[in-house]
Amino acid sequence: FLKSNKDNDTLKTISTGDKSVQNILISPDGRFVTYRLMTAPAQASKGTIVPDYMAESGYTSDINGRTKVGNALPRYESFVYDKQKEAVYPIATDSLPGITDQPDYVKDYPQRRMAPRPRPVQIAGPFWNEAGTAAVIDIRSQDNKDRWIMQLNPETGKLSLIDRQRDEAWIGGPGISAFGPTVGWVNNDVLYFQSEKTGYSHLYTHDLKTGTRKALTEGKYEVQNL
Repeated sequence: FLKSNKDNDTLKTISTGDKSVQNILISPDGRFVTYRLMTAPAQASKGTIVPDYMAESGYTSDINGRTKVGNALPRYESFVYDKQKEAVYPIATDSLPGITDQPDYVKDYPQRRMAPRPRPVQIAGPFWNEAGTAAVIDIRSQDNKDRWIMQLNPETGKLSLIDRQRDEAWIGGPGISAFGPTVGWVNNDVLYFQSEKTGYSHLYTHDLKTGTRKALTEGKYEVQNL
């Protein structure tokens, strides 16, 4: 019985070379598969060491930490696979608003000015609504200055802007961190997210149909979690 009812449908084989496959996600209707390819730096970055002065042994020991911010970072590319059309589309980020902007501090170091070029980014998501009719992605520049929330057209890989946040120091904070941004759906048309546009992390909604933005919280405090 099982053999006679076996599903013969298979996915297209996609070549990824020597790149690592990450963040595989499937749309609610099963039509679209999104994934990210990571290219490791040519040379492994050296980690940092933090002294542990309160070790159980009574002696100072070392705790291995993350690499330094200025070290070489992995490069990421994101794609959409359309099962219905058997086609793969790149999620292009070289036209994001402000993608070629350099940090303000470069103005003080003219010798460090470079020709405008798209900055490398990392994509989180997509975050699909329950009906599977809309998807948004969270994009961060690897220099930690910008964050974009974009609506993704999965049939083309094209993006449209919902929100851009920039911080000349470091884009981050509660609900904004790259380790788990707060992005979700109130219903199939209204998206919620957190932003530090006022200097404090607050909760906002955005109606995709009307383009209406609404602040749900405000003041000199931050929303820590939902």
